[in-house]
Amino acid sequence: LNYKQLSTSSPEYDNVDTELSLDTENIVVTIHRPTIGSIWRMWEEIKIVLAAFSTPLPEEIKKTPSFDSLIAGDSNRVGFKLLLHFESTIIKAFREKRAGEVGLQPLFDCYMDDLTLDMRGKSAATEIAIALGNLCVTDRSL
Repeated sequence: LNYKQLSTSSPEYDNVDTELSLDTENIVVTIHRPTIGSIWRMWEEIKIVLAAFSTPLPEEIKKTPSFDSLIAGDSNRVGFKLLLHFESTIIKAFREKRAGEVGLQPLFDCYMDDLTLDMRGKSAATEIAIALGNLCVTDRSL
């Protein structure tokens, strides 16, 4: 895990203010189907919050000198950059317990190789790029 926050006056500065990166060999995630729904609802709530923060600025604020570089001149400036790389990712999903069942029943397995996520937050947009080598999803609900 690496974290770097640089001042624009730093000799290392390359138009990125803050960078967080994580590089791992293996990651295994086990989730329960109701958790998937909860994560989806959380994402929907995050989108609402992000939309609230992306409302246009009042004209008085836009005209202040401190915002000039963010709005006009620095469209390529990255405020926050997140880099994730997982050599191998396994996701095991289980459905909810039904009456009379002893344990959780499998729903699906997902295997991914070389998963990479690159997210860059700019003043006017957020860019996300995802790439992966191999993907295998197995239905285990039968």
